[in-house]
Amino acid sequence: MHSGSAEDTVPLIVRKKSIEFARSLFGNPFFASLALTFTTGKIVVNRVCGASWVTALRSGLVGMFAYVFGCYLIHMLSESSNADTSGTDNYGTVQSLKIFAAVMAWLAVTWVILAVTVLNREGRVDFKIPLWSQLLENWRSFVQNLADNSTLIEGTGLFGWPYLVLYLLIPAVFLRKSNLAFPRFFGMKTSKPALPFVAVYGAGFVAVRGIHVKSLLTLLFVIVWPALGEEFLYRGIVQRVLSGCTKNPVTGIVFASFLFALSHIPAYVLGSSLPPILAWSSLLPVLFTSFFWGYGYYRTGVLWPWILIHAVSNLNGL
Repeated sequence: MHSGSAEDTVPLIVRKKSIEFARSLFGNPFFASLALTFTTGKIVVNRVCGASWVTALRSGLVGMFAYVFGCYLIHMLSESSNADTSGTDNYGTVQSLKIFAAVMAWLAVTWVILAVTVLNREGRVDFKIPLWSQLLENWRSFVQNLADNSTLIEGTGLFGWPYLVLYLLIPAVFLRKSNLAFPRFFGMKTSKPALPFVAVYGAGFVAVRGIHVKSLLTLLFVIVWPALGEEFLYRGIVQRVLSGCTKNPVTGIVFASFLFALSHIPAYVLGSSLPPILAWSSLLPVLFTSFFWGYGYYRTGVLWPWILIHAVSNLNGL
């Protein structure tokens, strides 16, 4: 009997993994709702702004295809054994619900703090959150003084470092108290599927920002905030908890992505001077970008590539 060579098995492996990917995404009604929200939103905004139907459809469909194709490549390059499926699987129903409730409550707290901070900064409310407002003001003065006295330092990213208390420090304490495993940050073997994306984004950073001390310092500042803080909270905790509660990684990623997009309402909508439809539409790429990063984290099981890609995306306006 003829035994198939390694080359003969490659098409079969590609076909099997492609079917697996298609079923996991397109067979999931929650992913379908995310894709529909993104595509419809893009089409509507383009039409309202006067674009033709062809341009509107291209904006919605090409954008969705790009994100889905990125997820597909990650899926094809990774092994399911590397996937981070940890969440609340090791807990009973009651304990899982308690963890879920605690995470949702903390997200609500952070959203309120973000909203009040932005509205106060815009002069739309007079109320200031005790201690927190003072911390932000003192830190901003410190960073501004650094920037004024050094041509190598700009405030991008660095101004937001106090938010690490909300996104990293307190959530880390929660993980410890709940006996939940901390998300993995590093692991070169499992992160190999992400390296082509890291290379592409890295090349984009060099093309836009160049390589010099100031650009690298700015990248470092943005890696710490918002990239590290947001990825730790939304990918490392929220996504894992939701995936565990729903028993479906893709569903968990979708829910985490909607929550991630909602967390940007204070900055992108409340603090925006754009017309409302454009302000709200700016959340659409956040939604699908979050899904891409979340899927990448799920398949690789490590955070560092997505932290770096997140930082470069913010700096390059991607």
